[in-house]
Amino acid sequence: MSILKTNKLTIKDDCGPSAMDSLTNERTHMRPIRVSVILPVYNPGPGIERCIRSLQEQTLREIEMIFVDDLGTDEAMDKVRAAAAQDSRIRILTNQENCGSGVSRNAGIEAAQGEYLSFVDPDDYIDPDFLSLLYEKASREGLDIVKGRHCYELEDGTQTTRKFELNAVIRERLPRGYPLYHVFSWQHQSALYRRELVMKSGSRYGISRKAQDTTFLLKICHAAHSFGLEEGAVYHFCEREGSAMHSFSEHMLREQLLAYQEQTAYLSGFYKEDPFALQYAQNQLNYCLKLQVYCSRKQELQSAAAAFLDGLRETVIGLPFSEEMARTNLVTRILVRYGENLCLDTFSLPWHRSTSQDYLEIAERWTEFMLRHPECIREYRWGLSNAFEQARQMCADHASQMQRLNELEKELPKGWKTAGRGAVRHIMRLRHAAASRLPAGMALQLKKWLHQ
Repeated sequence: MSILKTNKLTIKDDCGPSAMDSLTNERTHMRPIRVSVILPVYNPGPGIERCIRSLQEQTLREIEMIFVDDLGTDEAMDKVRAAAAQDSRIRILTNQENCGSGVSRNAGIEAAQGEYLSFVDPDDYIDPDFLSLLYEKASREGLDIVKGRHCYELEDGTQTTRKFELNAVIRERLPRGYPLYHVFSWQHQSALYRRELVMKSGSRYGISRKAQDTTFLLKICHAAHSFGLEEGAVYHFCEREGSAMHSFSEHMLREQLLAYQEQTAYLSGFYKEDPFALQYAQNQLNYCLKLQVYCSRKQELQSAAAAFLDGLRETVIGLPFSEEMARTNLVTRILVRYGENLCLDTFSLPWHRSTSQDYLEIAERWTEFMLRHPECIREYRWGLSNAFEQARQMCADHASQMQRLNELEKELPKGWKTAGRGAVRHIMRLRHAAASRLPAGMALQLKKWLHQ
């Protein structure tokens, strides 16, 4: 057993019962490690056996599997140690205290030896050719990052049908000038990252226990010079009710605030040169505000949600680009207002369990509200348009639901699709007066709205 020290914590490196000598001796006769797979382990449940098996069955053999024990209470690490006894490619790092998945992944980064890094959650699994397809494309084209495809699965093994495919968004937006960090901000597990770039750029996961993957992607995608997609490489994201992504608590809100502070602190270093940095900060603020609205509707979280909102205000006020953000804050105000008054946003839907019927019902609630309050059509036009756009995507395969959507659109006041032009012109006048350049993507969207 060896001791590895990082600036975050001290970890024990246990490479199995044969100890370091035999493993080191074996590795001297192996080809270089192509990919280091890093897995933070904290109560992942029985799915860890499938995860381990999927890693051991990878067609790319020159890999190492680094399991970081974050001191959970289930039997997961016993299964990892049993596998390590039979597979010398498995390494085990042990935190001295529970640190969260972000810090655990950072420990794995420091210990990794592979040419590329992969991050797998221990309750998920990957196809046998996942690593080989990604590595072959990355090495053949000299890519800093190469991303595969996410497949979402429920606990019973059924795959969810989701029309919002991130890879399609990336393909559509990158040629339009959007920076990589702006479009690749989630699904971090589905990609390989060149280790040399990770180390040189100092890209690490956030220390918060919420959205730490978004922080990592912001940093590494901003530093990357080349990127590619490989649709054949499939990562299976397995949803569990007990996972952190389903937890809403006062602690979770504090961690989300910390994540936003980490991200905006990084953006502060280059926002003057990159107008998309402001838009990114705005998008993340919108997400935080929707989260605040959702939690404020839970009686047990109302005081925590209020404190979270106060923390967001203080954070934004303290940013060096707070004035620039204020000029583009119309969308944020709309999101907050319709969220507080109506709770019509799709954020209220169960994560990855939403169905086409859910989106149809949201479109119905929007229609009902607009028929009662036609005077609000201008202010809420963006939310209304977004609700119908998402509903159409989700209901595309269901004729009866599409027919219902068409009926709802006919019930809406005439001209609702163009009702927001005055507000758009107003915000453009404000920006022109402030001599502030619109980000390319936002300018294109405003132009589309004006000419519909």
